[in-house]
Amino acid sequence: MIRVLVAEDSPTASALIVAMLEADPGIKVIAQAATGAEAVEMAARFAPDLITMDVQMPVLDGLQATERIMRNNPCPIIIVTSQARESDVRLSLDATRAGAMLVLSKPEGPASTHFAADQRQLVSMVKALAGVKVVRRWRGGAQLPSSMARQVSAAHEGSRSKGAARARVVAIATSTGGPAALRDLLAVLPAEFPAPILIVQHISKGFVDGLVKWIAADSKIAVKVAVDGEVALPGTAYIAADGYHLELQRGHSDQFRIALTLTPPVGSFRPSATRLFASVATAAGKGALAVILTGMGDDGVAGLREIQKQQGTVIAQDEASSVIYGMPREAVRAGVVNEVVSLQNLPGRLTDLT
Repeated sequence: MIRVLVAEDSPTASALIVAMLEADPGIKVIAQAATGAEAVEMAARFAPDLITMDVQMPVLDGLQATERIMRNNPCPIIIVTSQARESDVRLSLDATRAGAMLVLSKPEGPASTHFAADQRQLVSMVKALAGVKVVRRWRGGAQLPSSMARQVSAAHEGSRSKGAARARVVAIATSTGGPAALRDLLAVLPAEFPAPILIVQHISKGFVDGLVKWIAADSKIAVKVAVDGEVALPGTAYIAADGYHLELQRGHSDQFRIALTLTPPVGSFRPSATRLFASVATAAGKGALAVILTGMGDDGVAGLREIQKQQGTVIAQDEASSVIYGMPREAVRAGVVNEVVSLQNLPGRLTDLT
């Protein structure tokens, strides 16, 4: 039996989440907190297997509560919040840096046409994450050391002076734990990073625009939602739009162009990491550099095989720095990975290879 603490200040929303969870016989809501302070106290008292956490709560908000829980009584936390307000999205993503594992959109209720899908997603994520080992966080986040920016800048200057521009395109895919990993990674890349970066992040619908703004706040390179047909420029990170596959095409004058497509999902994913990697393999060949980061499942493995066939390079995040060592592990098991690198060392490695 999975024991869940629900932290939500709205009695209506709390009752809805409880009903959705307890409709599954394998889940039991053991307590409900109406403030962030109550969530911190109940986490210590009941030691739940997982917490669902709203971000807008009295006394302590969801970010503050997450920081304290991850410092004192760490356990898996899923942020369940509205994507309608930018401040809620920002707080939710900040909570992923403090140790929360996932951000889900708050369910609308039984009258919604999306209710059944929302319930399946919530229940499946609770079941998937309840058994995950989490680590104690002594500070509110897992930022890379500030010295990394200087190290990456130095590596970039060194590689540029040698003229070793091997990889022409970087493709990144991630899921659970991805937002915080992407922000930490892109924050220390130099503004003149010499290749475009295409990113598939599995995230709940409605959060992509907020994710882009949140990542861009720390980034020296440009970060934007990908637009169909635009030229893929160096020093720019393109994040897949809601509900579209993100692909790369070879354009005129040896340019690369972005393509957004509505072809069927791969597995259950659109955008799919496999579609991104396969298209980059075709467009860039040996100049393709693929990175598989923290996340659940095996999306991307089939696409990485295409990168391998074209003699491109594949890097997987290591287990120690991954929130969920699922996607990287499956890539390693499939034998399609050239290097396994920690998140801290990844910015410098990308700079070396481009």
